[in-house]
Amino acid sequence: MSNTSKGQYAQEELYNAQEELYNAIKCNDKETIMDICLSHPDLIDCPYDFEEFGEQDDARDYYCELLPIYHAWAIAYDNELPNPLEIVHILLPFVDILKLNNQGQNILHVAAFTNEFDIFKYGITNKVDVYEKDNNDKTPLDYANEFNHTSICEYINKKNQ
Repeated sequence: MSNTSKGQYAQEELYNAQEELYNAIKCNDKETIMDICLSHPDLIDCPYDFEEFGEQDDARDYYCELLPIYHAWAIAYDNELPNPLEIVHILLPFVDILKLNNQGQNILHVAAFTNEFDIFKYGITNKVDVYEKDNNDKTPLDYANEFNHTSICEYINKKNQ
């Protein structure tokens, strides 16, 4: 097998694993998600690249270049799952929480505007920058203030004293 063929095979395998992860998150399939996390740890920190798939799908276009953890977060809230962040908690140990989503936001931005205090504290404990500005020139504190998430605002202010 030539190097080109091996490279194409590896790329196809990556796309198939991304497809499987995307569907597992969409279907709230925790067992499959955990299997993928353990068998493809590099995939969890890899943004989706759905432009390579033949199908045109608005949802895939939206999630293209999005890290799986942010996809899980969006799916959890869009589908109003009973324990919406259960999948996010499964993914947390496997991801580089310093990575940004496609809006230039770190995990603190997303936790601040969804009012997920435990994940916010997890990010702070793991040295995520609370002052980093996203593509809209907003920090996590800006989002916490905007949405009146007082517990996160108080936590940031307490840390700053």
